[in-house]
Amino acid sequence: MMKNAAGERAGLGMRWVVTLAMGLLTAGCNTLENVAFSAAWATAAWSFFLLSLPLFVIGAGPALIFHQLDDMRSGVIGAEFSPVGNEILVTYREEKQQHLYRVGPDSAYLWPLTSGERFDFDACWSPDGEQIAFVSSNPKRRQADLYLMNADGTGQTPLTDDDVLELSPQFSPDGSRIVFCRWHLGEQGKKFVRAELVEVDVITGAVTILTEGPHFDFSPTYTNDGTGVLFVRATDMGKTKEAGDMYVGEYHLNLLNLTTGELRELTEASAREITSFAVARGSAQSLIYGVEEAYESMSLKALAWSETEVTISPLDGGYPDMIGRDGDLREKREPVLSPDGQSLLYVMNASKKPEWDHFSYAPFELHEVDRVSGRVRQLTDFGKVVTEPRYASDGEKILFLLNERPGRDRKRHSLWLVERNSGKVRKLPIGEWVDEAREKL
Repeated sequence: MMKNAAGERAGLGMRWVVTLAMGLLTAGCNTLENVAFSAAWATAAWSFFLLSLPLFVIGAGPALIFHQLDDMRSGVIGAEFSPVGNEILVTYREEKQQHLYRVGPDSAYLWPLTSGERFDFDACWSPDGEQIAFVSSNPKRRQADLYLMNADGTGQTPLTDDDVLELSPQFSPDGSRIVFCRWHLGEQGKKFVRAELVEVDVITGAVTILTEGPHFDFSPTYTNDGTGVLFVRATDMGKTKEAGDMYVGEYHLNLLNLTTGELRELTEASAREITSFAVARGSAQSLIYGVEEAYESMSLKALAWSETEVTISPLDGGYPDMIGRDGDLREKREPVLSPDGQSLLYVMNASKKPEWDHFSYAPFELHEVDRVSGRVRQLTDFGKVVTEPRYASDGEKILFLLNERPGRDRKRHSLWLVERNSGKVRKLPIGEWVDEAREKL
């Protein structure tokens, strides 16, 4: 769905982490050792695996699992504007369950969409706003399956039922298909050994495997015309170890032609990580992506492709169509294009203290750049970690999450909204609304 929402969801699917999580998860107790870099998301094991399961978590896909089902995280886990109107799809985490809610325009109402002892996450809207695809896991089963439901929560139907982990669903532009990634464990169930892209027909339920092999393919999203799928491929994981770092591999952006099956590598230079990407709407074949090419050095780049060539240019410093004129090279992440493509949101490390380089501790603030004039404005000033910005379909509002406890083991994220014209920032008290809705039911 090469709309802004698709690019945003692709960003959600590609978090900035290579995590080694070795845990013993049993009915009565959880123990975990994990090492993480570049992000705050992978800090603890998640309740989905209550059976004993050591995890070797690689790249953005599993990082999203930690992000969504992290035992050390509570509050708002994710939020997405509807592609039509200003309704918000919210993922909210409580004690031992995680559910989806729909918040009305101007916060007029909150409606529970899912319930029960389960974890629902990775939700996305269909292009017409009539349906929602999401991933759901039952704590009693060691798997996570893809579901489809109406926008009011009715008609919840499983699209898959496999002993694997399925993540990052994205609708095709016409809403008839959903692409997602499927993560496979090794024979002993101790680590992920590969991740492939899969497509399911929404009407017939027919499933097609799009990619296979000993690599990790994740964060898929359709091209604007629906004839291709953009995704990130990670290879050679664990073969390189650098001082002060975890195991890393090689990351590339790829384009799969769904008609011919041709696979095209869009980025020739390998990256330590490709963190997220936002795809331009309309007929343009271009995107903005976040990339880590050196340790703790995250930047944004523009990529455009045609049948014969690929053009990549940096977005740090310079003018026009670049971030600022002052050459500010501080770490930047999570690019999101406005619906009209004229503006770009991103979060930037707001600290100039070297010891605060790590994403868990450094304050990251929300910025917006006008891609024509190069004018940059800072939208937040919390001194905390702002993440996951989203434009409304009309571009007039912006959502983001705020980690109110940066650098701590137990994180609590709240949901905030920016009125783009006035710059007014306000908190949406989702927790209070959830409690009120529960009382009414």
